[in-house]
Amino acid sequence: MKANFFFLAVTIVFLYSCDKQDQTSIHSGKYSLEIIDSVQINRMMAYPSLVSTHPENGNLLILTSEGGKSMLLIIGQDGKIVKEFEHPKEGPKSVGSNLLSATFFDDGYALMGMGSIVIYDADFSVKKRMRIPLDIDGIIYVHSKHLKVIEKDGRSQLLIFYGPETEKLNIEAEYYEEYNILTLVDPELETFEPYGRFHEGSMFKSGKAFYFIRTFFDVSGETAKVIVNNDTVLYTFDNAGNELKRTKIPFDNYFMFKGFSLGQQGYAEQGEMRDLAGEILSLLQVDDFDIITYKSGLSLETALDMAGPKGETYDPEEFDKANPRKVIILKEGALVSEVLSLPKKLIELSVKDPFGNIWAAQNVNALDEEPDVLTLYKLRIIEK
Repeated sequence: MKANFFFLAVTIVFLYSCDKQDQTSIHSGKYSLEIIDSVQINRMMAYPSLVSTHPENGNLLILTSEGGKSMLLIIGQDGKIVKEFEHPKEGPKSVGSNLLSATFFDDGYALMGMGSIVIYDADFSVKKRMRIPLDIDGIIYVHSKHLKVIEKDGRSQLLIFYGPETEKLNIEAEYYEEYNILTLVDPELETFEPYGRFHEGSMFKSGKAFYFIRTFFDVSGETAKVIVNNDTVLYTFDNAGNELKRTKIPFDNYFMFKGFSLGQQGYAEQGEMRDLAGEILSLLQVDDFDIITYKSGLSLETALDMAGPKGETYDPEEFDKANPRKVIILKEGALVSEVLSLPKKLIELSVKDPFGNIWAAQNVNALDEEPDVLTLYKLRIIEK
């Protein structure tokens, strides 16, 4: 088993928009992304993560923490709590001390932890437990959207981002030749198969090392859209992981991280000054549209001007304004919007529902006072 360096991270980070005004509509060239409604949940929670929606009734699945406990809440479209489950850190109903992700699955739920996936029925009784035969490679993302349902062979299966099926190290060129972007899990057969590869010519096959690869993906029926962080390529894969299409993402301005040297030399290069690389924040596939949230990054010159050589003038809020969260809308690979700014009141564009809506949780850090309720916002792509 290869050695890995593990880091624990909560995937929801409170960031600020570059706009001073709090928008309720993001206007594009041909389409606009508008907040059309909001619902309030009569319960305040720490770092709520919207991770899944029910494919038929549109119920929302939220992962959160309360008093050090991991909670799974099922929320109706009206904001009422339909069901809740306190996930134990150990025991027969647990996926382990770190709940990584969850999704609606068939008539129940699937939860993923470090080393296992557990399938539950509608009442959270365990139906099946599977050991994940992979090593987590890099950062551990808690309460993430790294577990999704994909249709294959006439039944529901799972796509996960967890770690590649290789014994090579990320300082070796062979690692990127063998790297599978995602893993396809068949709960019925209890199989874990590599899903998706880097194409020839990918920056990940450029003879450089990338230590913390993360995949953003969304599924619609039998196909998945995929972006690997720091890259500018949008992949479309079928339900077996075969590449159907590859699109260059038309970012307005994007500072790409070019990688470290292979071998031990790359470790020393981590301390060198360089441009602040752009990063992908989310990907949603809604009807015929792909919605990408990202940050462009900053040049080293700009970052040094703002922070000083030793970080003595670093101001997080000013950095967020200079490197804001942006949104673009694509249709059939073409840009159909201007470069948009994510409203400050939203944490992120989290999930889509079966009715064509996009859901986002409230950014409580943007408020002057902590609210007594949690607000969820419903957005929709509107043709102008």
